Amino acid sequence: MPNAFRGVRAATGRIRRVAAGLTDPVSRPAYLDALRRAARSRRTGTPPGGCRVCGSPRVRSRTITSAHFSDRTIRIVECRVCGFIGIPKGRSSYHDVTDLDEIRVRTSGTVRVGTHETPGREYQMARMAVDILARRDPVDVLVYGAGRSVDNVHIARLDGVDHVAIGDIVRLRDDADFVDVGRPSSGRRFHVVIASEVVEHFREPRADFDTLFSFVASDGLLVCGTNVYGGWRLSKDRYPFFHDHTAYYSPESLLRIATRAGYRIDFRPTGLSRGRKRYVLLSRSERVMSRVACYFGTRTYAPSEARPEPEPGTPRAPRRETS
Repeated sequence: MPNAFRGVRAATGRIRRVAAGLTDPVSRPAYLDALRRAARSRRTGTPPGGCRVCGSPRVRSRTITSAHFSDRTIRIVECRVCGFIGIPKGRSSYHDVTDLDEIRVRTSGTVRVGTHETPGREYQMARMAVDILARRDPVDVLVYGAGRSVDNVHIARLDGVDHVAIGDIVRLRDDADFVDVGRPSSGRRFHVVIASEVVEHFREPRADFDTLFSFVASDGLLVCGTNVYGGWRLSKDRYPFFHDHTAYYSPESLLRIATRAGYRIDFRPTGLSRGRKRYVLLSRSERVMSRVACYFGTRTYAPSEARPEPEPGTPRAPRRETS
């Protein structure tokens, strides 16, 4: 009887939480999405352990040991339909974090992070996005998952930028307009949203992308920076073995996420990480995506902290003759 009583009490508690979640306008979309997933799982027979992107039950779980880090072994769940790789391990970089200094310690040596003296990758991504949009009126920019980067300071100085906000799940700074990205936007939208090295930390990609999408204006541009999986041997790939990476996307899995939300998608290389680093550009607007295509018609790589692409018309250094 005591076990049965505890079971009833636990079930009652779950019902109360769901009821409260459905009543709250902020959390209602997430709860409705969870109910839809549960209903589809019952209808199609898809197990709860199916693919977190496409929902397919055709997944396989295996354990992989890194060829680069002998002490690192991970378990992955790989979808045989869309190619998404879930990594059900790791913990957030913000685990037990109390201040910005702790984030600095944990991410020290990361050259992509902008400092007050030197712009980083998020600045280059924003500069590119502003140039692509080429709007007559100034744009608002959101740096999603800013962490310790201060690229917002450099972005604010760009021509055509009106305002820059930083978004995160923990407020670590008081020197900039802060947006809580731990929940969907309540109506605030941005023309440009930058998410550098963020989406690989998503634990529930569909729901987490929906939250990210909620901050993008209907004619805005979202730029995500992440490695994209191309089917090579994972044991030789360093990317999935980072302690807080929980999602590794194939092009097909990102296309499915974008299409489901009504977005168009484009992939552009940066020349980093042996060619595996991609800027994933997304917009609901056909006009904006046409501008993306035209922008890269004259550029080989997307600009980054390691390979800033010269402006069109900028003379290139002459090639040195070799004998």
